[in-house]
Amino acid sequence: MALDGEYFREYRRYIGFTAQQPTKDYLSAKDIIADVDYKYVDKLIARLRDMYALLNSAIHESVRHREFADFTKHAIDIAYERIKSENLIGNLNNQGRRLFTCTVVFKPIDIHNYQSRFEDAYKSRFLHKIRRRLDRSKSRHSTSIPFDHLFYFERNHKTLLRSSSKKSPFHIHSVIPIKTHQVHRFWSYEENRLNSRLKKDLSSIDIVDDVFIKPVRDTGSFPWLMYITKQKSF
Repeated sequence: MALDGEYFREYRRYIGFTAQQPTKDYLSAKDIIADVDYKYVDKLIARLRDMYALLNSAIHESVRHREFADFTKHAIDIAYERIKSENLIGNLNNQGRRLFTCTVVFKPIDIHNYQSRFEDAYKSRFLHKIRRRLDRSKSRHSTSIPFDHLFYFERNHKTLLRSSSKKSPFHIHSVIPIKTHQVHRFWSYEENRLNSRLKKDLSSIDIVDDVFIKPVRDTGSFPWLMYITKQKSF
């Protein structure tokens, strides 16, 4: 018997499948999603509270948080509950993708400096240029970067280590998951920088002032999520 397409279709029918991709997922066990070890994450959260307490006691009293319990509630506990409720850790531990942190700094070009404007620009213009670089097929753009809602607009937010009264620019923090086989179109590990052509495309957006993108280390997605979700709502 020839090992042609009909042979493999018959083989799939014998084991209870009709389509190729579900068969591959079953035989490779990719349809089994590993649970997040929240007991381990809880220990990390406890360590994070301890670290903040030590830092708060070490810095100058002029910038020290007086209501430290209230600070940790909003900056750590509420953010952590949001991460769990949205299953962000599980979604970002997606096999076959590399995670990148992203900060987009915007510049005001007219009087219409609304949060919705910068958020729309990030989703419809900034991510669109990345999708177009990753895959030329428009039909696959919606799946090339899933979870495009994983971003947070920020302006004038003060943290434990940054209590300056100086205003910060409009900017967005985000996490961008890139398919492994498309990473070379996005990031150069040899040169440790964003693809030069993509960098030029992103910088051509009139309201974009600067872009900072870095790959996430194997254990780095959770701390970044904690940072960008501080005192913010989904």
